Amino acid sequence: MKDLYLKVTGIEMLKKQLAESADRTAQLEKQIRSLKVQVQLSQKQKRNTEAIIYSIRDAVVVDEYGKLLIANEAAEKLFNFNFKTSKHKTIGEVIDADKSEFVDFLNQIRQSKVRHTRREIEFSEDGRSRTFDCIASCVYDKNEQVCGVVAVLHDVTREKEISQMKNDFVSHVSHELKTPLASITAYSEMLFDGEADDEETRKEFYSVIQNQAKRLNRL
Repeated sequence: MKDLYLKVTGIEMLKKQLAESADRTAQLEKQIRSLKVQVQLSQKQKRNTEAIIYSIRDAVVVDEYGKLLIANEAAEKLFNFNFKTSKHKTIGEVIDADKSEFVDFLNQIRQSKVRHTRREIEFSEDGRSRTFDCIASCVYDKNEQVCGVVAVLHDVTREKEISQMKNDFVSHVSHELKTPLASITAYSEMLFDGEADDEETRKEFYSVIQNQAKRLNRL
């Protein structure tokens, strides 16, 4: 009778252990499913982020601890590298020495830990200078330590050329306007002061003023 009781007790304990084990297994399976969902969401967000970066017309470079993590097609063309073969290489290895100013800029951002910085950087290509408006931002990990830098380079060469053309045009027009204006001012003042004391002289002054006014109109 005692042996039977022990057997029954043992079976009950085994059932209890099995039930507890089943509960733990179910909890683990639930946690695994949750982790899988989180991983899928993280991967989806990563793909979406990369898709956005790759679609940007400006050059975008993302480094992680000084190594190339992401670069779009515009960056590949600008810095003349292949992203697939250059990924995870140091930025200094990937970017040519003639564009080292950009590498130095990234290093300065990383060391200073400034969240956002903007600078104009010039590159020389085929004997032609190109100017880029570069905006760089630090990336921080969960411990608020800098783990990478994101840089966006927008080509402002054409905008600067147009701005210079505008400045040159305004300077030229200002110079051209000064001569007729000076003549009109001088001759009108002489008329006002009565320096033209005969009709012939007054007609001459009027003629000068009229001709200079026509010149201004042409300008």
